Amino acid sequence: MLSNKNYIKNLVIAGVFIALGIFLPGSSITDQAAFTANITGISMGIGIGWLIKTVFEKKLAKQEA
Repeated sequence: MLSNKNYIKNLVIAGVFIALGIFLPGSSITDQAAFTANITGISMGIGIGWLIKTVFEKKLAKQEA
């Protein structure tokens, strides 16, 4: 079962990756042609993927309990 501490830790990690993707200079929001747009896009993808993984783990843990 996924503990609350582990769930919160995973949410924080996902939030950090998403925040990096949004707030890095040259993010895809402000400059489409920059190389950093690729880096921020990857960071956003990792953050969203981590968030989805966390939600699915929480749902599976509730079903097993």
